[in-house]
Amino acid sequence: MKSWKLAVGAALAALALASCSSGSDTATVSFELTDAPVGTQDVQSVFVKFGGLEINESGTAAEGDGSWIEVPIDAEAEYDLLSLTSGVTALLGEVPLAPATQVNQIRFLDPEIAIVETADPATRIPCVLASATGLKIVNAFAVPSTGSITLTVDFDVRKSLVYTSGEYRMKPALRAVAEGEAGAIAGELAEGYAVYAYKDGSYDAAAEEADGDADGILFENSVTGATPHDVSGVFRYMLAFLEPGTYDLVVLNLGTAAVDSSTYADIAVESGATTHQDIAILP
Repeated sequence: MKSWKLAVGAALAALALASCSSGSDTATVSFELTDAPVGTQDVQSVFVKFGGLEINESGTAAEGDGSWIEVPIDAEAEYDLLSLTSGVTALLGEVPLAPATQVNQIRFLDPEIAIVETADPATRIPCVLASATGLKIVNAFAVPSTGSITLTVDFDVRKSLVYTSGEYRMKPALRAVAEGEAGAIAGELAEGYAVYAYKDGSYDAAAEEADGDADGILFENSVTGATPHDVSGVFRYMLAFLEPGTYDLVVLNLGTAAVDSSTYADIAVESGATTHQDIAILP
């Protein structure tokens, strides 16, 4: 009898130990939403809702593949993308994953997008999704062995929103950055200007400053952009969620649509740090 009780006790202890250790067999992946300023005073708000959020550990999995993993989100939650700028984010959801794996694809299901123009703030204008593949990001993000990682999705309305033939269309220009690996550039910038960050040496003035791409989008090849906000009487900008590296900054006068001559080159960005760079507008 005694040996039987000892055997049962040992089995229960082993089961308890296994159940306790199982909590450390996963890493938490959180997803947040942010945006770059739209760059026009004609649009007041861009509202978006997502019917679902899914990820895949494979970079080649097709749409109907059964390997997609659902990330629990609030499908009724609505986000004003233009309020999520200058480093401001909104939490979408989180999911546990096996440690030391990768997130290779992120897709948003059944997005609903509506535009509110400054001239008519009481009316919501439906926005047509121009891409048949929906909202998807294909990129590799390593999941840590323990702990958590936050992936920030930049919707970038400025490069996504197109007005043509009397309607708004959204052609996705999403990017995602692992928050712990990202850095930022911030400083003072006069009101009425915008600043765009380019990977070092990638800015082509002739191409970027002409008529834009086929949809008229200027500075399409910039990584992100920002407009300044009044902070205690001083206008400051922040180019947030930048991958580590070297960047060039291009400044635009929003009133005249002219590129300012005060261009800054070789701005270094490091993980988890903000590089301070004031921008002086030259006469």
